[in-house]
Amino acid sequence: MTWVCRSGGRSLTTCGPIVDQSVCYTDDNTGIRYCGMVKVELDVGFGTCARLGDSGGPVFARHRAYGIATGAIISNCILLFEPIARAQDNRRVDVSIDQG
Repeated sequence: MTWVCRSGGRSLTTCGPIVDQSVCYTDDNTGIRYCGMVKVELDVGFGTCARLGDSGGPVFARHRAYGIATGAIISNCILLFEPIARAQDNRRVDVSIDQG
């Protein structure tokens, strides 16, 4: 089982296992349905569940980027994220490596 972490502007860093790699959800604000999201069960022992304002933060493990946080079911500590390749296509963003 692959564990990833996410870092949010409101709730800092939280980690948990990837439990589903093909999730669909409907955005409550826009009504748009998104598929191909990845579901993570965040472990509250490793931080705080996601909060409003955390969207857009990185999802990573060690030195590997997995995606961008896009949604959450806060009451159940569930994170949904968009994989890197999909985010680059859908959101017109580039992922770059900072060599420090």
